[in-house]
Amino acid sequence: MADTLFDKKTVKKIGEILSKMKKKVYVVLLRENNDSYSDTALKMLEELSAINEKLKYKIIYKDSEESEKYNVEVFPAFVLENENGKNFGVYYYGIPAGLEFGNFLNEVMNFSTGPEANLSEASLDKLKSIDKPIDIKVFITPTCPHCPKAVMVGHNIALANENIRTTMIEANYFSDLSRKYNVSSVPQVVINENIIFVGALPEEEYVKKVMEAL
Repeated sequence: MADTLFDKKTVKKIGEILSKMKKKVYVVLLRENNDSYSDTALKMLEELSAINEKLKYKIIYKDSEESEKYNVEVFPAFVLENENGKNFGVYYYGIPAGLEFGNFLNEVMNFSTGPEANLSEASLDKLKSIDKPIDIKVFITPTCPHCPKAVMVGHNIALANENIRTTMIEANYFSDLSRKYNVSSVPQVVINENIIFVGALPEEEYVKKVMEAL
């Protein structure tokens, strides 16, 4: 494995993006012991934190009591939290690599100034009425060009209501989960186990599917 994940050109570009951070953001890494994928996830966070000290990370191991409160199915997983350690339901199963990495940086930036749900007023009004748990899973691959939009809208939906949780899932690495939900193409979105669609729907249609899951 290379000494670093990011070359000098990429570090400079990341630094330019993160230089606009206003507040600290915490990335919680839930990981397994003796797992190379978890090691790579940690290395990514170490390098990002070295680029900008406002990006912090916490490490929580799989079998710890603290791990239980995050209720994750697989490891490694990331959870974004604001400077006060508040969880807004923005989850990642696996490393947000490839085309998902830019999305991840944008979400870090959003958390550093808010976070805010970047959705239309009409969408926000509908989502704010939800008073039951909503679980959204977005299956992706790092090379999928339409996946970042599906993840971005899903995470913004989670930010609109504390009853909603949205998780990006790396479909190839977590193949057992992919088989469980019959994932054959990405992005595939699963809402509360019973609403399933493929593709990056426009925001209005995405929110409509969420409301159908109630």
